[in-house]
Amino acid sequence: MIERTASTARSGHRWRLSHTARARAQAPTALPAWQDRFSTDVIAVLVWAWFRYFTGDGKYAKRLPSRAARLTITILLAVAVVIVVIGAVYTVIVIGESGAKAVWDSRIG
Repeated sequence: MIERTASTARSGHRWRLSHTARARAQAPTALPAWQDRFSTDVIAVLVWAWFRYFTGDGKYAKRLPSRAARLTITILLAVAVVIVVIGAVYTVIVIGESGAKAVWDSRIG
């Protein structure tokens, strides 16, 4: 749903998406909520299993004797965690911003 805000209604040339329309427009490009949550859970379980079983005195630590291989896997998991965190923070910012605009634009305008 496209609507004019009070500040843009005067100029007559600027339009914006409403809160609901923004969510619908973003949905095709973003992961569905269950997939986003699923990817976060998978990364969390992988990191936990890695540090629990494959490093230090873990049950399967001896199966990967190469220090370089362990370091590579640790770095890859760290990169995956950073990517998931950035995506989660971005999603929270976008949702919070559009929610605040939906509430405050209607009260101010």
